[in-house]
Amino acid sequence: MKYRIKTLSNGLRVANFSSPHHFKFTDGTELPRVSKRTVDRLSLKVKETVLRSRTLNYTTIQDISVDFTLTPEIRIEMILWQRIYNDNLVDIVIVPLPVLKAIQKEEYFFNQRVFRCIRLASREDKIIEIDKFTTL
Repeated sequence: MKYRIKTLSNGLRVANFSSPHHFKFTDGTELPRVSKRTVDRLSLKVKETVLRSRTLNYTTIQDISVDFTLTPEIRIEMILWQRIYNDNLVDIVIVPLPVLKAIQKEEYFFNQRVFRCIRLASREDKIIEIDKFTTL
């Protein structure tokens, strides 16, 4: 997992949990994307609930709510990252927002200081802050 950890210019060690996109930070550091296999393996379980259906311009549109839950594979991976954190090898593991929300439901189980989301410095350039991370 070391290849998924990069040290930013401020000394913070960040890791990519499951993003298929690379991250470029304001200091120029690039954190590589994970493999397609990892993305697939660490995809959340999704439950969609149809709230209402309507027809608009001869097309049926459904308004849905989406609920994300962690899979056993994700839980195992999170435990591994928590161990890496406890061994003082990483400071923040970057996860997608739906993963962070699913973690929040199981807060008794996971150390939420480890898992964070990015904060963009520039939406246009997709550059990420090195000193601001999102938590719930």
